[in-house]
Amino acid sequence: MGKQPYDYVALERAAIERHEKAMGLLLEWRTKKRLKKLSDSNPPKSIQSKLESAKKQLALFDVSFDSPKPKLKNDDVTLTDNGGGVPLEHILSDPLAWRPWPENMKERSGYNFGSSRANSELIKERVEDGIGPGERWLAYLLGGTLQEKGRSFDIAFQSSLGVVSRWEVKNVDNKSSLILVCAEGRRMMTPLMKKFGVIYYQLENFIKGFQKRYLEEIPLDDETLLIVKRIEQFIETQTDVLAYKIFKKNITLTMSVLKFCKVLRDKYLYKDELGRRVSNYCCPMHYAVSELSDEVFVDREIFERLWNGLDIFSAFHLVDGVFIVNEGKGFIYVPKEKINDCFELQTVSMGAPNLRFVLFDDCPMVKLPRCYL
Repeated sequence: MGKQPYDYVALERAAIERHEKAMGLLLEWRTKKRLKKLSDSNPPKSIQSKLESAKKQLALFDVSFDSPKPKLKNDDVTLTDNGGGVPLEHILSDPLAWRPWPENMKERSGYNFGSSRANSELIKERVEDGIGPGERWLAYLLGGTLQEKGRSFDIAFQSSLGVVSRWEVKNVDNKSSLILVCAEGRRMMTPLMKKFGVIYYQLENFIKGFQKRYLEEIPLDDETLLIVKRIEQFIETQTDVLAYKIFKKNITLTMSVLKFCKVLRDKYLYKDELGRRVSNYCCPMHYAVSELSDEVFVDREIFERLWNGLDIFSAFHLVDGVFIVNEGKGFIYVPKEKINDCFELQTVSMGAPNLRFVLFDDCPMVKLPRCYL
């Protein structure tokens, strides 16, 4: 049947247990410190590391949980004589406009633009993990500080007043290119992915129960047999998709299957005095149909609202804005308040959203002043 989809319920449970264990280690250390009457000190780095890692994992599943705030890493970024000659304020004053790279950026910055596959042709033999295409050019031109792999942002700037701003940098090759947003993107997708998992497993349990007990014992009408066949086809065709990629068509197929499931519930489960669908013990089919117990099988619009309610802005809430870079066109600044208008969800890969920059061909080209070229 292929690889199984993520069990988000189990993953969330594991994240909670991991956080509780880390908190237990911290409490145990504090208790020992009081008993030994030690002076005030910070917990050992091993405990701090485990607690921070557990918090990050739990934050993916609980949107109300405060994940650790990103720390600015002062990387030793060597700038050439330009020294970040273009003031960031000049760029921020005119958003959503392409600005071409100055001539000879490769020679001036000391780096190639970079590749989404591998930056193997660096002029300088210095490779840093997590430095994406265009980030070195942008840091050189605007005087930014590059960040190491694992940070929630790619580049940081410090104003003359000492105010630090954090930015995401995304390379876009053309209007069809997709942008993968990992950590915070997965957190944004978690409610929908968890619901996907619940739907899949309950449908699978329904089919298993149906095949095991009633396939040859119960005379069923053609409508029921057709619905069961559609559910079987859905499970067979969606397994790998649910595990790795979700497209808009998968949402449509899921909505269709949920509609058929409601027909089965209405047919084989009766209404009690409160109007709820409960098992009809006079019909053995209720054992299989009762597996479809999640609220989404009663009201499929719940699932559609999860999809339509996805907030792309939340995937970038830790940064002050986004820079789109392209080796041929230049770079463009997307302000935080325009993120939902500029990006469109296309697919979901490994639980993380793939976005398309919808204004690739629609933004004007604005040249930098000659004094900065």
